[in-house]
Amino acid sequence: MGVNPKAKKVIFLLWILIVPVGMWYTYQTYPPHDADNWVELSAFLLLTVIVATMPIDINNVPIFLIQWITLSTFLSFGLFVEMVFSQIAVIALLLKLRVQKDQYFRFPLNGLMFFIVSLGSGAVFYMLGGQTGVSLVQHPHRLGLAVLYVVLYYVLNQIVLSFYLFLFNGRKVSFFGKDFIVETITTLITFPLGFVLYMLYYQIGLQALLFVGIPFVSVSIIFNRYYSSEKINGFFQKAAEIGHQMAERHEVNGVIDLFIQKLSEMLPVDYAYILETIDDQELKLIRRIEDGEVLSNDLPGLKKNEGIIGNAWVKQKAFLFSSKKEWNDINIGYIHELAESILCVPIARNKKVIAVLLLASKQKRAY
Repeated sequence: MGVNPKAKKVIFLLWILIVPVGMWYTYQTYPPHDADNWVELSAFLLLTVIVATMPIDINNVPIFLIQWITLSTFLSFGLFVEMVFSQIAVIALLLKLRVQKDQYFRFPLNGLMFFIVSLGSGAVFYMLGGQTGVSLVQHPHRLGLAVLYVVLYYVLNQIVLSFYLFLFNGRKVSFFGKDFIVETITTLITFPLGFVLYMLYYQIGLQALLFVGIPFVSVSIIFNRYYSSEKINGFFQKAAEIGHQMAERHEVNGVIDLFIQKLSEMLPVDYAYILETIDDQELKLIRRIEDGEVLSNDLPGLKKNEGIIGNAWVKQKAFLFSSKKEWNDINIGYIHELAESILCVPIARNKKVIAVLLLASKQKRAY
């Protein structure tokens, strides 16, 4: 269940009414220290943006591992700087993910959620006598308050997330569900790293960002590369399984239906068209599926070099488009007006194109 347009407007309005005023209040109540040290602030901000733009992709779900750097920023410069950096991190992440226009509400939504969590946990930390920019190693009480801040941050994040899902998505989720497990694991992994970064920074300065930041970024790159390789191997395995299943079918229509069905399970497909060549002169539509419904094949045929499909036939190469503006000028019929991403592939036998497959999705950058 998606967020309705009215709720999106409310989210934008809440951010405008709460975050700027809250930032001003935070600056006045908990002023930052070392705020004039622009070199070190810039270094922390750069690391924040780098980490934010490198989420770990697991099963097509980006895992945002920014908590450790925001913790170190909070302990080093105070609540206000941590809030500002968190807002910038959210913007950097969503720009990296290239969210679609109808998902722009995620900018103020995530910014508002981070603001509430930061303010709540930070205010309690200061209220209990916590201090930032001080040594933690020689003062167990200070370290204990810093750990309490982490726990509060974690709990508030879960509460705010659950409240959002219930209020705007109508989902009553279990507090100890799958999201809880993922968040718990990332917290246990990343927050200790934040303490290490802060303690090293307090001792040796900016060199700490290199000692901790470079290994973390390297591991993130390696992990994403590994997952991409596993994902590709998974596609190859599924393709082999589809080939075996198709070989068991003896009717042409059965083979085509199975082919489209399996492709739809592997890829986001809203529209699918298969055209076969007729006497090497024309492409004739033999299967047309839109929004999961099989429609009649009464559309006119295509000649060579006509539109995307005709060019794929003649040039014997695949075409990939990420958005409608990339293909709208060369399209000739067939493709639904709501389609964005397109994958058009010629099907060859004995080095001769016998058909052309076109898949389309309403999502941008779906393939």
